[in-house]
Amino acid sequence: ALSGRETQARGRSRWRGGPWPWGWVVAGPRARLGGARRSLARPIRSFVIIMSNCEVVNLPPLEVEHPHQVQDVLRCVLHTVLFNRALGLVRPREVDLDLFNISYVQCVDRGLERVVDEKVGAVLHWMERHPGKPAQVSLKFFEKRYKQAWFSKQEERLYWEEWNVTVGCTSQIGAVGHAGGRQRSKTTSIDTHDLQ
Repeated sequence: ALSGRETQARGRSRWRGGPWPWGWVVAGPRARLGGARRSLARPIRSFVIIMSNCEVVNLPPLEVEHPHQVQDVLRCVLHTVLFNRALGLVRPREVDLDLFNISYVQCVDRGLERVVDEKVGAVLHWMERHPGKPAQVSLKFFEKRYKQAWFSKQEERLYWEEWNVTVGCTSQIGAVGHAGGRQRSKTTSIDTHDLQ
């Protein structure tokens, strides 16, 4: 349970454009979406990670038959979570996946789409190098705070939610020819002028 002070801090939006308030890391058999690893030889900023009162959501493992389905499944799950956790007013876009006969909503934000595509590509690349192993993708939401130290600022990340998705593929990721071919997902925009 959150105290009144933490609830107030959590309810305030600190996002004013720029990078979204979530982190990605892609590494090892537990691929987490959070940024590239930085060398310890030249630290850019020091930061503290605080995970108190962090709600963790572990989705059931997802198994797909063909490698080309991994990308659509990850995009669907990640965009759905990001759309529901977006801060402020966002413009929705409906995406139909004919392969699975479902549709989902994503934010109309080119930067967000680019980052999701890059990270999903990194997960696919990891799965190519480690065939047969499922990848675990972790999406973490946090709030940044800065503490003044003696001669520097220290960044503090207050994590408030984490989503874990495990994706496995029953056939090889590196296969060039896909049985049945790839069905593209259709994207349609929804008019949202009435949301203002």
